[in-house]
Amino acid sequence: MKKNFKRFTDRYHFECSRTGDRRRRRRQLKRAGVIAAFTVLSAGSLWYVVLVRTDHPQVILGDAAQHVPSGEGDAVVTVVGSTKTGMEPVRFAIDFLEDTSLCVEKVYLSDGDSVAEGARCIEFTDESIEQARAELDRSVQSAELAYQSRVISDRESRIQAKYTYDMAVLEAEFAPQIYEDTIAQLAVELDRAEKEFARAQEAYNAYYAAVENNTFYADYQIAELKKAYDDAYDLFVSRRAYWEVTPEELGSLSGGGDSLPDGQGDRQWIVRTTALLRDEMTEARQEYEQARQEYQREIEGAELKLQKLRNASERAQQSLIDAQIAQQKGSFHARTVYEMAIARGQTAQKEYEACLDRLAGELKQQEDAKNEAGKKKALFEQLAGDGCLYAEREGSISMICAAEGQELAGGDMLFAYC
Repeated sequence: MKKNFKRFTDRYHFECSRTGDRRRRRRQLKRAGVIAAFTVLSAGSLWYVVLVRTDHPQVILGDAAQHVPSGEGDAVVTVVGSTKTGMEPVRFAIDFLEDTSLCVEKVYLSDGDSVAEGARCIEFTDESIEQARAELDRSVQSAELAYQSRVISDRESRIQAKYTYDMAVLEAEFAPQIYEDTIAQLAVELDRAEKEFARAQEAYNAYYAAVENNTFYADYQIAELKKAYDDAYDLFVSRRAYWEVTPEELGSLSGGGDSLPDGQGDRQWIVRTTALLRDEMTEARQEYEQARQEYQREIEGAELKLQKLRNASERAQQSLIDAQIAQQKGSFHARTVYEMAIARGQTAQKEYEACLDRLAGELKQQEDAKNEAGKKKALFEQLAGDGCLYAEREGSISMICAAEGQELAGGDMLFAYC
């Protein structure tokens, strides 16, 4: 058993000495080769198995070294000895560095050494320590800035959420009144369109009937005005002839004269009366002539006016149709807005609280990220801040895996206690 243990430790030391080079080549070649170690427990024994890359010309199996021709070493396995279980591995705990790796400058342990708690085990290069610290400082600063930005946006989001909540409550409160006012306004517009159409239709129908029945002669009172003029003319002519009033006498009044020679008072009255009859006849003739001319124009423009009235009626009818459609659409829209406002008002409190919970969760998540970055920085300073790694307990070292110049990654095995 001691011979097997000696063979196992010798071969393990050989494998560990190559670990640093292998990891560097593994990063450079992007996993071109794989080195894995696993243990199989059988009847209380430990088997150590290593998968060797295909570019290794030599395979070790048991105690003998066998050579495999180049290109024929795929998936070759090395099995080295067996021993009782009981080793306690110590692994590299700094697994949160992304852009940098700690490089081993010096290993203070050897196989079989006994170490006390707090004893210096591994020293890292100053350059890798500073690079790692700078990376962690950047992470802390970035997390802090992200958290502060989240705090500001959280305040703005909370103000917006409160505004949205208040608006939803107010809209729900005034929704019934707004709905009623909207319906009333639509009814007023529809009523106005109906009245305008009725007036336009009535005007068209009346004028059409006038044209159809030729009522313009009666509408302009042509016969009445003609008779009034004839009567005034006959009265004037008969009185002037009866009283034998001469044009010169009438002219004297028209020229500005207001009296006749002395002693002719009765004659003056007769002349003046005849002049009044003449004026009445003239006025009656003017009214008659004006009505006759208007009647003639009406007859001549009846067709055009009838078309204009018809167009006006059609426009009013279209306006009525539009108002009816607008009333239907407006009522539907108003009802929809009303129901949506009521629904938002009913769910506003829950939505507001859910929004606050979501914002609080997002802020807490950002705060946790900030704290996590700080914890990682603190853990780094605790474990390797002075450039060294120390033993966490006392014990005997059974094997050393870390080597000078090696770049360590999280979870890498450093050494093992017996």
